[in-house]
Amino acid sequence: MVPALSQKPSSRFFYNNDIENLRNERRNSILQRYLADDQFSQSLSNRQAEIDEALSGLVAALSEKTNWRESTIFRILRLQNLRYRIAPPAPAQGQKGGDLIAEYGRVLAKARTTVSAWGGRLVFVYLPHPPRFFVPEAPSVKAASERKKEMLTLAKKTGIATIDLEPAFDAYVRPGDLAYAASTHYS
Repeated sequence: MVPALSQKPSSRFFYNNDIENLRNERRNSILQRYLADDQFSQSLSNRQAEIDEALSGLVAALSEKTNWRESTIFRILRLQNLRYRIAPPAPAQGQKGGDLIAEYGRVLAKARTTVSAWGGRLVFVYLPHPPRFFVPEAPSVKAASERKKEMLTLAKKTGIATIDLEPAFDAYVRPGDLAYAASTHYS
């Protein structure tokens, strides 16, 4: 199936928690349909008004809560940052981790095939793990370094071009400025 909006080239940014997130995402029946059925589509581009209405309702519901931005989100961000310093999350390991990495390889292969079908080229872009700029001695930073090698190798074996942004981020004068906190995605 050729999507209505196709890009040449298409990028797949890898963030360190992608493998752990896959544990939950592979239970999602809609995502599984995309992987199993080349013709499956939710026709989201034709449902923009419905999507906008749902998002507006969500924002309105959240806005009704008193100081929800200050009292919830910023507290959570601070606690997550603290969590990385006290007890960094363990990376996927053992059989489960291996299964997840194999599943991620299948997802990459499917993405490469889909992008190739519309004449595009998939590029795998590795984003460095933000805690390396905040708490470089954390066990999760060492695990992320090993994960990086594994993911870049997996992408290359799948026939996908790779870009490693780590050297560019390291060359930045203050790389910690690129992320809000150790537990967040890049700005």
